[in-house]
Amino acid sequence: MGRAGVFGLVLLGLLVLATPRVGEGAEGWVPQAPVDDSVARKGRGDPELDRRLDALLRAGDFLLVTRDTLISAHDTVPSSVLVLSATLIVEGRVAGDLVEVGANVFVRPGARIDGDLVNIAGGLYPSALAQVGGSVVDRPLAPYRVRREGEDWIIEGVRRVDRVVLDGFLGFHVPTYQRVDALGIRWGASYLFSQDTVAPTRLHGWIGYMSGRGALEGGAELSKRAGRTTIAVGAAEETATSDRWIRGDRRNSLSFLWDGDDYRNYYLTRRAYLLATRRFGVDERRIDLTLRGQLESDRSMRTVSTWTILGGDRSRPNPPIDEGEIAGLTLFADGIWVGRTLAWEVFGSLETAGHVLGGDFAFNRFVFFGDFGMDAFADHVLLVRWYFQGPLLGSTSLPRQRWSILGGSGTLSAYDIGELRGDRVAFAGSRYIIPLPRSWTIPILGRPDLEFAYAIGSAWTAGMDSDLKQNLEARIQFSFLYFYVATDPADAADRFKASVGVSWPFDDDYPWRY
Repeated sequence: MGRAGVFGLVLLGLLVLATPRVGEGAEGWVPQAPVDDSVARKGRGDPELDRRLDALLRAGDFLLVTRDTLISAHDTVPSSVLVLSATLIVEGRVAGDLVEVGANVFVRPGARIDGDLVNIAGGLYPSALAQVGGSVVDRPLAPYRVRREGEDWIIEGVRRVDRVVLDGFLGFHVPTYQRVDALGIRWGASYLFSQDTVAPTRLHGWIGYMSGRGALEGGAELSKRAGRTTIAVGAAEETATSDRWIRGDRRNSLSFLWDGDDYRNYYLTRRAYLLATRRFGVDERRIDLTLRGQLESDRSMRTVSTWTILGGDRSRPNPPIDEGEIAGLTLFADGIWVGRTLAWEVFGSLETAGHVLGGDFAFNRFVFFGDFGMDAFADHVLLVRWYFQGPLLGSTSLPRQRWSILGGSGTLSAYDIGELRGDRVAFAGSRYIIPLPRSWTIPILGRPDLEFAYAIGSAWTAGMDSDLKQNLEARIQFSFLYFYVATDPADAADRFKASVGVSWPFDDDYPWRY
């Protein structure tokens, strides 16, 4: 070994020896000490991160690290760790949360964080071979800085709040395209009445132009947030649908532009509402409960003249609804949980409407919808989706603006889009995804996945056939293009379909994979 190699080994050894281990020169344990005397938070940054920091400082049970430190493979920190303006290397175990502000944290293979791993305005360098029991929050651009003030460490929020905040890009939303409005262009903005980011009062408004109808839409909402509770009052006139659960706006618009496949039915609504929302949990482990009272006036809509790239069949009619007024009260619950190897989101609602305040319909209904995804064998993925709705508590039927559909890619691919429709819907489907070898990558299209899917479901109303239909499907999915074959195994001769379609390539399909 040459002199340069010997010198490098000596320098590396000195650096390792100079990096203190927990209990050997790191900032000391402070499980019972009044931590607020040594660490304080001032100013306002991100509301969720502010709450995390405040909870940690109030609890006081954490190890404070303010200079370069190593938690070696043999070390166990039996509490949370707060790192300020330092570099921390974790090879061992942290039996709580690991939170850094303006710092750098390296999580080595074999390390274990029992709680959450949170990066605030610093650098986070995790290993895929480390274990994180909670969620990973990586916010390197969060508006915070760390400074000394006498003997105290100050975590300072430096968020600058603009009074006028534009939606999307320069206020413009992503355009929509479908068979009752054609091209929809929307612009929106919010006005904050103060610089208060903890309990802001906000006025949000939007306006849109629907080219196919030559009509304007718009709405406004005044909201006040106090802690985890938000109260809002608003009104809007807009195109509505009960089928948004099948596909999001962007994917449905892209599909319709491609070949005329529109996976929704629509109606025009004018609504005024008052709501209150309470959030439990934070970030990607939370539940939102909302109580909403609403008056709405609904009207039927017709298809308009549109153009598509492949010139597909755009003639599927938009069915009429039961026009009239609905005065209703709805309780919503929306929960999300993202772990290390799986994620789920569940939505449920209970709605009651009656002949009050001019309401033309009296009914009760429920909706239960969810998505679940998890890592499977090797780099495979399993996805599960379900959707159930129907009348409740003695109601025999629902107005047709509360009906939904099945059929087409995304639900029962062997059936035509919207072939099954009713106020009662039962659907469950699973999809197993196998990434193909990288050698199969095609320029522009990217690396394909092989997918196998099974689904079962039906949509009907009182007096109709409620027999469940099945769907078996095989698909080759590229980043934005897919090919599939599908059949109903109970009627394979008449229910066979092969097609090609497009999908939105920018969605975060696997949120648990950081």
